This record gives sequence, C-alpha cells and structure tokens, in this order.
Amino acid sequence: MPVYRELTPANKRQIHLGTELSGNNSRVNVGIYNAGAETATASIELRRTCDDALIASRTVTTPRNTIAQVGGFGTTDTAVCNSTNTPDWTRYTIITVSQPSFTYVANLYEAVPPVGALGLVPPVCLAVTRTQQF
Repeated sequence: MPVYRELTPANKRQIHLGTELSGNNSRVNVGIYNAGAETATASIELRRTCDDALIASRTVTTPRNTIAQVGGFGTTDTAVCNSTNTPDWTRYTIITVSQPSFTYVANLYEAVPPVGALGLVPPVCLAVTRTQQF
C-alpha cells in the first residue's frame, strides 16, 4: 500500500482505476475522508473504461473531519461496448470532493459458496489514488 503524506486538494478529481472484480458483479463502496473545516460535497461517478459511459452517479455530503462510506453501487451494465482496447466489464471511479480529502474504492463479490464450502471467502479489492508521481 502506498504511504500518503498529503491530502488531495479541494475540487481535484480523484480517479480510481480497476474498480471492479474481473467481470464479477461486485458491490462498490466509496470511502471519503473530509479533512476540511466545512461539510464537503462529493460527486461520485462509476464509469465503464471501454467508452467512458456513466454507469452510476451520486452526490453526497460528509461532515468536517469525518470519514464516511457510501455503498450501493453495482458494477453490472447490460450495454455492450465495441471497443477492442478494454473489456466491457472494466470500470473506474471518479470522486471529486469540495474540501481537502482522501478517498478509496472497495469492491466486494458476495456470490460465492457458503463459508466452509471449499474454504472460499468473498473476494475483495481496494483502489486508492496516488497524490504524487511514481
């Protein structure tokens, strides 16, 4: 995991790539930490990589000095993209927050056999942005 030494400035887009679980119908949860002195408004967009189509969007508020998690985004989409650059199922998420912030995206795929069946547990993915160059 990267180490963060600074927050993302207010109103700067935070782009999280790979916010899907390899074509599985996962549930997307977005975490927003508002480090500002005022309540933050955050715009969340889940997009398809093959054509940048908007799959879901939401605007939420987060109190100052608070972290909140917003759930309920699904990654399935019935439209088919004719791009050969990326598969139809790949997704990314854009989050823009009106205050200095840190954001993350977590995916959970729950359609696995019950606990104990073959020792499987639900796959989880975490996406975070970097605030500096690699």
